[in-house]
Amino acid sequence: MAYDPRSARTTEMEVMMPSHARYITASRLIDGTGRAPIEDAVVVVEHERIVAVGARSAIRIPDGAQEIAMGERTLLPGFVDAHSHITINPGLRGIIGQLEGLNEPRERQVLRGARNLRLDLASGVTTMRIVGEVPYTDVVVRQAIEDGFIVGPRLLISGRAITSSNGHGSLVPQWIVDGADEMRRVVREQLRHRPALCAQRSRVPWFHRSRNCCGDRGDAPCRTEDRCTPAGRPRYRVAVMPQARP
Repeated sequence: MAYDPRSARTTEMEVMMPSHARYITASRLIDGTGRAPIEDAVVVVEHERIVAVGARSAIRIPDGAQEIAMGERTLLPGFVDAHSHITINPGLRGIIGQLEGLNEPRERQVLRGARNLRLDLASGVTTMRIVGEVPYTDVVVRQAIEDGFIVGPRLLISGRAITSSNGHGSLVPQWIVDGADEMRRVVREQLRHRPALCAQRSRVPWFHRSRNCCGDRGDAPCRTEDRCTPAGRPRYRVAVMPQARP
């Protein structure tokens, strides 16, 4: 369902309403299956789950359900942002400025992240895959959303990103991990925070030699075997999807 960002405050109030059942009405709905738009559409939500979608004439609305009237708007399925960061400010001088922004005080980053996520939700993004924050901003924000303190999309988080001293993202000191023992320690620490994935700022393949990745040392590998192997050995495998930046 897409919202006008200018009405985000109203949307926030509606999302936090305690009613267990709500139904959303709109002029039309596009369900993403390729079928023709549904006119005079209704979406029924119970306990935060969509339980019915269709034309008003074909949908039974639960007794006592609260209406959210969207008027002439068109409803869409929620968008999924598969690669995002909670606290980055796109206006900070490109990638370098964005990484420098991650070195700001953590409290400021959390507040900026809360604002960013509210705008993401207001623009129709309902699920986001977060691929690296300063430890552990995304954990704090995810919990705040789950507790109802702030509104935002469903978050699939990675915790801190992981890079080497000369790797992608090494301008953020909290992301740097060097050596096999340090890699094991950091991955174990990550797992305490229920991540959906581990975000390794690597190049593919592991031993790709790249001036872009390694700075002036174009003849140096971006990863060394003792650093990369421990996270992927069978005895260290966990039910977490690694995310390697290509």
